[in-house]
Amino acid sequence: MISSFAQDVKLWRQLRNEATFYGLDALSHLLHVTNSFHPKENGDRGVLYWLGTDKGAAEYRNPYAKGAVHVTGWVDMTREEYEEIGEGYDDG
Repeated sequence: MISSFAQDVKLWRQLRNEATFYGLDALSHLLHVTNSFHPKENGDRGVLYWLGTDKGAAEYRNPYAKGAVHVTGWVDMTREEYEEIGEGYDDG
């Protein structure tokens, strides 16, 4: 039996991208889905917990470790300012 493509996020995105590429606007619109999240409906747990449980469908796993989120940042200080506050400095 063929599994439902709606549960296969990668396939869903590929179908949406192809529909957009080929100008199938109605199909592209149908495949563009936005999820909603409300902490009160999820035991007052945050969106990172929700992502870590595959939207409540699985046991929790760190959402960063599983690739559900990407975290970046920067330090807007000089090396000297950073070292003054007692933190290590990484050039890279």
